[in-house]
Amino acid sequence: MGRKYVIRILALLSVISLFFNLMLPKASAEIEKIPSLKTTATNKADGGKEMHAKESITIQDKVEYTNLVVGKEYTVKGKLMNKVINKPLLIDGKEVTAETKFTAKEKNGFVTLDFPFVGAEQQGREVVVFEELYQDGVLVATHADINDVGQTVRFVEPTIKTTATNKADGGKEMHAKDSITIQDKVEYKDLIVGKEYVVKGKLMNKVTNKPLLIDGKEVTAETKFTAKEKNGFVTLDFPFVGAEQQGREVVVFEEVYEDGVLVAIQSDINDVGQTVRFVEPTIKTTATNKADGGKEMYANESVTIQDKVEYKDLIVGKEYVAKGKLMDKATKKPLLVDGKEVAVESKFTAKEKNGSITLDFTFNASKLHGKEVVVFEELYQDDILVAINVDIEDAGHTVKFKEKKLGKPQPEKPQSEKPQSEQPKTGKTSKAGTLPATGGNMYFTWFSVGAGLLLLTIGAILFIKRRNA
Repeated sequence: MGRKYVIRILALLSVISLFFNLMLPKASAEIEKIPSLKTTATNKADGGKEMHAKESITIQDKVEYTNLVVGKEYTVKGKLMNKVINKPLLIDGKEVTAETKFTAKEKNGFVTLDFPFVGAEQQGREVVVFEELYQDGVLVATHADINDVGQTVRFVEPTIKTTATNKADGGKEMHAKDSITIQDKVEYKDLIVGKEYVVKGKLMNKVTNKPLLIDGKEVTAETKFTAKEKNGFVTLDFPFVGAEQQGREVVVFEEVYEDGVLVAIQSDINDVGQTVRFVEPTIKTTATNKADGGKEMYANESVTIQDKVEYKDLIVGKEYVAKGKLMDKATKKPLLVDGKEVAVESKFTAKEKNGSITLDFTFNASKLHGKEVVVFEELYQDDILVAINVDIEDAGHTVKFKEKKLGKPQPEKPQSEKPQSEQPKTGKTSKAGTLPATGGNMYFTWFSVGAGLLLLTIGAILFIKRRNA
């Protein structure tokens, strides 16, 4: 009994095995005949997977098919999808679609679909192309994977950041000079490698928020470059005549173009990075007698006038030269001592924007009794005059030499019939010579009058006594 069951089971397995051997190849063959799609989306202009957002954009999708029936007519329908939301991309409220009909000349091949649209506001967006294949109105294949890199193109989102400096030293402050060059470092992000770009820059007057004009013309610069990396930088130089820009802040505006289309801009009038400032140095001086700090002094053979020069708005770290000269206030010309001007100078490095230094003028003033002397000062940086103080009427940088002291004149001696040796000595002797003491003549006169009156009185008494006798 058990043997019969075993024989039956073996027979059944043989039948099943025969069935699979006959039917599986046919099933596999049928599966291989099912159509399939694979798509690759690119920028039609250059075949790249990245593109700039422009008014006129065309995404081209290459649809590769397999297992079509040769000679049959098919229709491919495509749609652009917004990857972030996994919904159709809408332009002006409408989906972006395309379709094409073709007759299969081979089982395997490809067709292309173009999706033209306005892409001006698509910066930073990823777009995926979904495709469907129809035959006689029946869907026979589809490719709709939102994460498929092949079906995806990306709109780049370029940005720029600029840093303007004095090309000479890399600083953010500069002196107003005839020859100035502002250098702007333009750092870019998210450009397309291999594309050619143009950077255009313009200098702006921060106060007016309008272009800086030099001799009635704008100050501009531009340069072309090919992006070797997505992120990098280029520099633009703006040379111009800056002699009259003291106290002004200048801002650099920049724009980046690709194929004539603006793709990035930096134009913030308040951006510190884009701004350079022209300093406006001033000096104020105070001249004194170095010996006592006073404003008057004696005209001695060796004197020293010290001038304290207070400065404002210098550039920290820069070397300066202060040059001073003494002026004759009466003539408004340089003071000459032994035929030469009295001038000094001093070099210093500004440790702070505001501070002071002193200059000492030592000279022979023995012939300057009663004169007023004014100190004129000039401040130079890199041989360029940057500040001056030359007011001949400024009391602050004026000192006065005292008048010369003269001895009192000797008075004339009174006439006398007696020899000089018999005259009474009523004067006092001083270093300057023999001069009568104050009130001496008046004392002598009253003494003489009194003596005379006494003699007259005695004479009168004697005369009266003799007469009575």
